Amino acid sequence: MELLGKLLPRHLELIYLINFFWLNKVSKKYPGNWNKLNVLSLVEESTPKKIRMANLCVIGSHKVNGVAYIHSELLKTTLFKDFYEFFPTKFINITNGVTTRRWVLCANPLLAELYTEYLKTDEWVMDMSRLR
Repeated sequence: MELLGKLLPRHLELIYLINFFWLNKVSKKYPGNWNKLNVLSLVEESTPKKIRMANLCVIGSHKVNGVAYIHSELLKTTLFKDFYEFFPTKFINITNGVTTRRWVLCANPLLAELYTEYLKTDEWVMDMSRLR
């Protein structure tokens, strides 16, 4: 927080302002629950104080997406559990469209060639189960 305040004082001011409005929402949903306020705050009240940039990202984002299903579940059940409770529809799981087989073709053409040679077909590209 100290470095942010020195280098980007207006940004820190805006983060405090966002946190003020955000914590007002939190306190309306969870009146008197100081633990929720602490966990969901953008400011970590430690020594030294820190800005929780990941929390800022969650409240500032339209959706939160894990890299894979297991990552999305970890976000919902551990890392951002309280945010998931507050915004259950914000957390989604959509893959970016790069499948393992396409990744192998692009990133490791020698392995792709080996698969095709061993299987005597390149149909594994469309059906990954053929590699079993």
